[in-house]
Amino acid sequence: MMILLQGNLINQNSSNKPNAKIVFEEEEFDFGEVNNDTVLTHVFKFENSGTDTLFIKNVQGS
Repeated sequence: MMILLQGNLINQNSSNKPNAKIVFEEEEFDFGEVNNDTVLTHVFKFENSGTDTLFIKNVQGS
């Protein structure tokens, strides 16, 4: 099983150039083969390397 992250970022700055930037330590993680009844967890670490406030509006796993 592999998880990919997809999200929407909202920039608080009124200019067209976004100054918030999300940077992930890793953007995907492969759990390998797992049984259907297995509970899985993984933490995706990230930081805002921009100068604006980073708002995360929506996150989806696949």
